[in-house]
Amino acid sequence: MIPLIIGILTGFFLSFGMILFRVFNGSSIYSAMFFEAWQILEIALFIRPIHFQFFILSFLLLGGVIYLINYLKLKSEIPNLNKYLSFIGYACLTYFICETIQYFLMNELFYQGVFNTVPFFLGYSILFSSIIIYLSNNNINLNFDKSQILKWLKSNISKLIFPLFALFLILPNMTAMMGILPEPPQISEGEFGNLEGKYPVYEVNYHSIIPNETYDVMIDEEKEREWLVRIYLPGFKEKNIENKTIPVAIFMHGFAEYEPDQFMDMVNSITNKGNICIYIHYPSYFDIPDSKRPELIREKGGENWPEMTYRYKLIIPELNRIQNIIENNSEPEIYSEIKNIVGENEISFSYLWLGGMSLGAGMLPTLTTHAIENNWGDSEFIINGEVPSVYSTYPEYYGNLTGLPDHTIINILNADEDHVVPRCSGKWIFERLFTRDGAGELNDSQAQYILVNSDRRGFPRLVATHYLSAKAVHDELSDQTVYKRFDAQSTFLFAKANLDYDLASNALPYFTDPEKIMDVGQWSNGDLVNPPKVTNDPLGIRGTTELNCQD
Repeated sequence: MIPLIIGILTGFFLSFGMILFRVFNGSSIYSAMFFEAWQILEIALFIRPIHFQFFILSFLLLGGVIYLINYLKLKSEIPNLNKYLSFIGYACLTYFICETIQYFLMNELFYQGVFNTVPFFLGYSILFSSIIIYLSNNNINLNFDKSQILKWLKSNISKLIFPLFALFLILPNMTAMMGILPEPPQISEGEFGNLEGKYPVYEVNYHSIIPNETYDVMIDEEKEREWLVRIYLPGFKEKNIENKTIPVAIFMHGFAEYEPDQFMDMVNSITNKGNICIYIHYPSYFDIPDSKRPELIREKGGENWPEMTYRYKLIIPELNRIQNIIENNSEPEIYSEIKNIVGENEISFSYLWLGGMSLGAGMLPTLTTHAIENNWGDSEFIINGEVPSVYSTYPEYYGNLTGLPDHTIINILNADEDHVVPRCSGKWIFERLFTRDGAGELNDSQAQYILVNSDRRGFPRLVATHYLSAKAVHDELSDQTVYKRFDAQSTFLFAKANLDYDLASNALPYFTDPEKIMDVGQWSNGDLVNPPKVTNDPLGIRGTTELNCQD
C-alpha cells in the first residue's frame, strides 16, 4: 500500500507540480497551463519525424521490459523488487494519466486534434505503466488456455480499466504512426513559404518608458518584467550593402506572449528579406478597479474593455519614439547600434508593413490610424492580420481609416477551428479596412479575407487552429497559408522600395490573387488539400456570403 500511495503522490506532483508552483507565484492558471502545453508540443514534434521508428521501438521496448522483469523475478536477485516495481508503475501511471488530462484540456483550447503522436505516446505510456503494476504482483504466463484466460479476466477486471483506456488512445492513431497515411505537400526550397533569407538578422533593444497610468494598473508579475522595444535589423553592413531603402515593419504580438519566441518565424521572414521589424512588448494582465470599468459592450467585432487603452498608452508613444530615433537621431546610443548593423542605407516609414497576431492583430484599426496620421506607408502600405482578436471601441482608440491610401494592400486571416478569439472580429476589421470606414472601397485585388480550412486526411494532420502562425506548431499548413504570404509580402515591400519591379511583380500574386492563395498543394496520394476560402465580402454585406456576424 505504501509504494502505491507514494507512487501516486510522486506522479501527481511531477505532472501538476510546475503548474501549481507558477500559480502560487502569481501566474494565472491560463499562463501556467500554457507552459505545459508547450512541453507537450515538444514531445509531439520530437516524435513526428521518427514516428514509424518510434512505433516499432515502443513495442520492442515493451516486450523487452516484460521479459527483463520476469527474468529478474525468477532469479530473485533484487530484494523488494515488487515494491520498487509497484512504486515505479504507480508513479508513471499517475504522471501519464495527469498528462493525459492536461492534453485533453489543452486539446480543446490549443491543439484541436492536430497531433497523432501525443495521444499515441500517452496511451503507450499508460499501457506500459499498467503492465509494470501488474508484474509487480504477478508473473505473465504465456501458456494460457481458454478457461484460464476467462478466469483471469474475471478476477482482474478492475486492472483492465487503464490498459483499455490506453488502447482508446493508441488504436485511432495506429495508422498514422505506422506511416501508411498520405503525407502533406512540401514547398520546395527557394519558393515562397520556404524562402531562405538573403540577410542575417540582428536585434537592437532598449527599455520602454511605461506611463504611470499603465504601470499603476498592471498586476505585480507584469510590473517585475523587463519591458522592451526590440528592433530586428538585416545585416547590410557586414554584406557591404549600400544605397538601399529599408522598409519598416511593425509587428504586434499576441496576448500573454511576453517573450518573442513564438513569433520569430514571422519576424525573421520579414527581416531577412531586407526590412526592419519593430516589436514592442505590451502588458497583458491588469488589475483594474470595477469603478473604472464600464459595462462591457461588444459591437461589430470590437469592445469597450479598458485594458486595451492602457496598452495603447505604452505602444503609441514608443512608436513615436522609434521614429524619432531613426529619423532625428534623438537617442544617439541606440541610433548608433542600428547604423552599425544596417550601414549607409536609409530606413523609410514610407514603405510600411503593419501587422500582428491575435490581440496584436486586433490593434490594427488603431495603429493603422496612427500610421495614416503620420504619413507612414505613403509609398507602399501592407496591412496583415493573423487571427485577429477584438479591437477597441473607446472613442480615443477606435480609429479613423478614411485616409487609407489607394495603394493599401490588406490580408486578414482567420482559422476555421479557432476557439480562442471570435472569428467575427477579423471579419469586421477586414470590412473597416476594405471600405476605409465608409470612405470608399479598395479594389478587389487589394484586400483578401482568408479563412483557412483543416484537412485531417493524412499525417501530419493539417488543422487550422488559432496558433497556425506560432513557431511551435509551424507545419506544412502554416507554410502554405501563412509563410508563403509573409515571404511574398516582405519580398514585395523591399523590392518596391528599391525599384526592383520584376521581383515585386513576381511576389505580388501570392498575397493578392485568390487562386494563388487557395493553391495549398496536394497530399502525396494526389488528393488536393482542402483549400482556404478567399473573399472580400466575409460579412456577406455585398451578397457573396451569408451574413453571420451581428456583433
